[in-house]
Amino acid sequence: MILLGVGVVAMPASAAGSGTVACEKVSFLGFVPWYNNLTDTDCSIKEINKDNGGLSTLVWTIVGNVLSDLFVAVGYFAVGTIVYSGFLYMTADGNSLKAQKAQKGLTASIIGLIIAVVAAAIVRFIMEALLG
Repeated sequence: MILLGVGVVAMPASAAGSGTVACEKVSFLGFVPWYNNLTDTDCSIKEINKDNGGLSTLVWTIVGNVLSDLFVAVGYFAVGTIVYSGFLYMTADGNSLKAQKAQKGLTASIIGLIIAVVAAAIVRFIMEALLG
């Protein structure tokens, strides 16, 4: 793994130099690795050549993987704010201002979740059209 600022970037086993761990298309909590769909059966990164789209295919595949992870993170955030709004509503204890604040937060969270799901579907459709 490589540490970049605050984040951690995972690499396939062959790129890291160990070569002992078989790479699989695994995901953690729905997050896919940046190299998803870029490895051969022996876990090495596919060669860039003009026959399969070259550098543009590589770049767009990485962009698609990163966008997929971004939409998963937005979905988790939306679900978290839905839970938080529900907690605020339950603890309003008859206070109409607190209940109204919780209802507004819940409405905004649900709208945000719907927008994120639709955006993810659109991006996935476009990526499938670009990469085949």
